[in-house]
Amino acid sequence: MKAKKLLLILIAILLITSLTLTLVACKDDQGDTPDDGGSNSVVEGDPQEGEDLGGDNTGADANVDMIPVNVKVDSQVKVTWTSVKNSDGYQVEVNGTLHSKNLSFNNFDLLSFATLPKNGKFVIRVRSLFDADKYSQWSDKYVYTYNGGSLILPTIVNVENNVMTWTEDAFKTYQGIDVPYPVVVIDGEENKLATDALSYTFNVSKKVNVSLYYKGDEVYNKTSAALKLVYDPDVAKDSDRLSFAPPTNVRMEGEVLLFDKVEGADTYYFTDVYSTTTILTTGKMDGFSNDRKGHYLIKEMYVSSSAGIVKRSAPAQVVYFTEENGAGTKEDPFKISSASDMRYIEYYEAINESKYYELVNDIRFDTSYVPKDDEEYSNFYDLGSFSGELDGKGHTLYDIVIHYKDGFSAIFNTISKNAKICNINIENCKFRTWTNRTNDGIMHNKGGDVAIFARENKGLIENITLSSGFVIAKRDGAAGIVIENDKTGIVRNCQVKSGFEVYGANEAGAFVVYNEGEIVDCVNYGKVSGNYAIGGIVGRNAGNVSRCGNNGVVTGDINVGGITGYNYNVANSGRTQYQPLIEECYNKGAIVGTVYSGGIAGRNGSSGVNELGVDSYANAGIYGCYNQGTVSGMIAAGITAQNFAWLDEANKFGVNACYSSGDINYTVPGYEENKIYLSVSACSWAETGSPAIYCHAWKNQGGDVQAAAPWPGIQMEKVTVGTSNYYVANMPNGWKVSELSGLIFSRVDSKNSFNVYNSTSDITAIPSYSSGVYYIDGNWSGASLVGQGVAAIAAENNAINNCYCVSADVYYNGEKIEDLVLTRGGNSISSAIKTREDLKNIYTTLNDVLGKDVFVKSSTNGITTYPELAWEKQ
Repeated sequence: MKAKKLLLILIAILLITSLTLTLVACKDDQGDTPDDGGSNSVVEGDPQEGEDLGGDNTGADANVDMIPVNVKVDSQVKVTWTSVKNSDGYQVEVNGTLHSKNLSFNNFDLLSFATLPKNGKFVIRVRSLFDADKYSQWSDKYVYTYNGGSLILPTIVNVENNVMTWTEDAFKTYQGIDVPYPVVVIDGEENKLATDALSYTFNVSKKVNVSLYYKGDEVYNKTSAALKLVYDPDVAKDSDRLSFAPPTNVRMEGEVLLFDKVEGADTYYFTDVYSTTTILTTGKMDGFSNDRKGHYLIKEMYVSSSAGIVKRSAPAQVVYFTEENGAGTKEDPFKISSASDMRYIEYYEAINESKYYELVNDIRFDTSYVPKDDEEYSNFYDLGSFSGELDGKGHTLYDIVIHYKDGFSAIFNTISKNAKICNINIENCKFRTWTNRTNDGIMHNKGGDVAIFARENKGLIENITLSSGFVIAKRDGAAGIVIENDKTGIVRNCQVKSGFEVYGANEAGAFVVYNEGEIVDCVNYGKVSGNYAIGGIVGRNAGNVSRCGNNGVVTGDINVGGITGYNYNVANSGRTQYQPLIEECYNKGAIVGTVYSGGIAGRNGSSGVNELGVDSYANAGIYGCYNQGTVSGMIAAGITAQNFAWLDEANKFGVNACYSSGDINYTVPGYEENKIYLSVSACSWAETGSPAIYCHAWKNQGGDVQAAAPWPGIQMEKVTVGTSNYYVANMPNGWKVSELSGLIFSRVDSKNSFNVYNSTSDITAIPSYSSGVYYIDGNWSGASLVGQGVAAIAAENNAINNCYCVSADVYYNGEKIEDLVLTRGGNSISSAIKTREDLKNIYTTLNDVLGKDVFVKSSTNGITTYPELAWEKQ
């Protein structure tokens, strides 16, 4: 019995399970049928474009192999899918509505569907027909949103009797979708026209702004761009009453001029500040890249069309700094944050607008290209003159590279009298020129000079720091800040660090090449080198240099000094007498020259005639200065090698109240005995072309004149001694320089030695020592012999007053040979050689002479040292 009950229970369980499975199968089979007209249900939620939604995938005649796959919509707005093998056709369902016809091909024009959704959103699925009357399951659902397209811009064809007409636009119409219509906007007031309207009548008495566009439903037809125009009823001719509206939002961004697209225009005009116009004819345009070597001087632009009757627009002004970048006023200066912003200064200067600028961050310039030494290249073009104010706010300009072959090299041409540049650091700059001097008789107006900030400064430059890099003029003058500092110019509180180098083939100074104005509170730690007039602060000085110091090495050929190479009382062509003064300055650097090397100045004052041939006066002063550096040269001294200035204590002329504690080395390493050295550093401009330099030497022995070589003599070889270039003549066997009776130097045609371009007059003052050094004046009319002479204060002297030195030593080829004398020649007033201990306390005596506290007692670790200047302690 138990077994029978158990069997009945098992049978019951099987029957219940079978019934359940049957009911589930029946429920699942109640899906769409081939002739139900398709489901009208919609996808729940908000389907995303391209999303595969899946489907119920049921059908009376389920056949997985016959279900269409890869359903999508192509760029022509056609539904496509992969062809189904052995299919007899296809059905398409859109948004729950079945397309009325079976399709023979595997594509379907979606926009031909009977009822288009106004929002442009389509839910699509496809199934295939097979065996004549069977359908596969539906494909997965695919969602597509129609994007539509912009309408074509209307084209104006005529303006007559106040009526503007245009061509009919081409656009598609769709069943149930709003048809586009034209809109005319007059000074902001919209006028909706009929869909087929092709004209508009103006009823205005003044000039108005006009826009014409087509308004679409924004799904199947997007609203067209607006053709912006200006209508002027006062213009006489109908055909001229309509013009393009000016371009909008015209501004510089980086190195490209940008503006909003000007619909309908195809000709673009860009006019610079010099009224030069660049014309471009193209299609739609929203930018103009200026290729004129970085001169961003486009002042205005306007547009026109090569077709139709619409005239060109009025010009639109270019905006270089947008409102958020400042107004260019003192209260709200233009904000400079990039290299391109720096170049915008040129634009405002070109239109004669003085603006205020400030740096808001450090700026690095492009270093992707590294030019060769003598290759013309720049990543920062000169900006013309400057009349505004530029405040760097302590920020740094990195990696400026300017290599020019022709002309001077500097960021600005002239800095005007009321202009100011301040608070800028310079790192890793590379400035170079290699042009011959353009000689016009005035040595401070030359063609190939180089400095970072300006060719000429008439304003104020202050708080500039040159940290690293170089400034090189291979055939002319060089300086770190300014080429020529005008009589109204001030260079103040600037510094050159040890990583910076200045080289000028002629004149060179750490800060200024030639000075007529003021250089004050400037200190140099960098290296300065060149040939003629080389100074640790300024190459040649005809102005005032005060409270400046040199700690760097200064090397050159002729006129080399710790502060200035030549303290020069030049008179200009109007006979204005400059009265240069160096006061309260020091030198602690090594000074290495050949002729006229001085701790403060190579030469002080002139011999009576200036470089223009005009009478000159010895009104040049060195007041309250000291030297602690070693000075080397054939004519060398602790303060100035040559002092032509006469004492004029009231006017601060002459050398007054100075001291020196540096050693003197009156030879320059590199010279060899029994050779003649010719320096042409003072007139390297005369070396143009490829002349050969000859030395005609002779001696008179008992009335018998003998030449070392037939005319024009011995061809000289160009050599470098230290950092200076010379031509050298080797004496033939048996000849000694000390035995010569005369010399003539000549420039000779290198291809024909009988063709002599220039020659000096006979030189009969021949050195008695074993080798001779000469230098030629600017016209090759004569040569001056360099003798040997060293002194503590002045090696060639007129007169000095209250100057002191320690018993410094004199060296020749490193060997001590004699104690140093105070001066050679001239008069000394109350001057003396002091012991080292006496010199430590000399500051009170110097201050009494000067009438003010210029010097102060100095100590290091409690040990008294030589006096220093009061400003050094500030």
